[in-house]
Amino acid sequence: MRDETIRAAEFGEGLGGNGWQPKFIGVPAPTRKEKIMTDRSCLVHLRNGTGLTIDSVTVKHNCGGDSYLVDKTIKGMAPNDEQYVFDAKYKTGAIHSDSDHWYLEYTQGDTTHKTSDGFTCELQSDDDGGTVVMSFTETNLNVKPPKSSACDKTIK
Repeated sequence: MRDETIRAAEFGEGLGGNGWQPKFIGVPAPTRKEKIMTDRSCLVHLRNGTGLTIDSVTVKHNCGGDSYLVDKTIKGMAPNDEQYVFDAKYKTGAIHSDSDHWYLEYTQGDTTHKTSDGFTCELQSDDDGGTVVMSFTETNLNVKPPKSSACDKTIK
C-alpha cells in the first residue's frame, strides 16, 4: 500500500468549546488506475456438477442495492451442463464498501436445496470483463472469479 493518504475530516467529541472539534483520519489514496469508485461487470456461468438433471435452479448476485441485483431461474439443467446466466455488476475503489453477495437454490424432485442468504465472495478490479464460474454439487457451491480467490459455500 502506498504511504500517501487523503486527509478527511470526521467530527467527534473534542476538548472544550462546543464539544465538537474536527479530527482527521487517514483514507488510502486511490492509485492512478483506480478511481474513488468504479462500476465493473463480469459474465456469470453456472455449471451443474450434481450428476443429476435439475428441475430448476435460481442464481442471484447483489452488490449494493437494487440497481446491482440480478437473478435468473433456469428450468431443466442437465448433468455437467454449463450456461451463461447473467452479467454481475459490482463496484471497486477506495470508498467502495459494498460486498458481493451470491445465492443459489435448486430443486430436484420434491426437494429444494439452497445456500444461506448473504454468502459473500468478493470480485476485484482485475476480474472486470472476465467470467465467473459458479459450479454446484449436491452439497457445495463454488464461486470462481477469473482472477480473485474462489469461495465455497455449503448447500443444505
